[in-house]
Amino acid sequence: MEKKRSVGLTIIGILFIIGSILPVAILFSSRLPVISSAMIILFGFALLGFYTGVGILMLKSPARLIGIALVAVKIPYGIIKTFMDFNILVTKSSMPKPLVLLICSLSILLIVSLDVGIIYYLTRPKVKEQFK
Repeated sequence: MEKKRSVGLTIIGILFIIGSILPVAILFSSRLPVISSAMIILFGFALLGFYTGVGILMLKSPARLIGIALVAVKIPYGIIKTFMDFNILVTKSSMPKPLVLLICSLSILLIVSLDVGIIYYLTRPKVKEQFK
């Protein structure tokens, strides 16, 4: 009997695949002359994200666990990156500081809620059952 995949898992799997292909595509299109260690790390995370997305679509149990770990690591990274973007926007943008603060705060709220939602969803008993 073939396993049935929920719509939520299909969406999360596709998001993992898109989220891993997009940064690599942007990186290669930027035509940077040197390869840095940050690029290698980004590429490694992209491969892991792609594997996770495909694994979730195929209902492979390790992919669900890796997905939870990747999203858990992404939460603090997203918050730190948003604060770094805030500093750049404040110094180099003509936008008023309160508007930049509002945009960055909403960005953090959106990132964290989406990530926490994904972790919550992937840990539900009915979802876990699909991976058995």
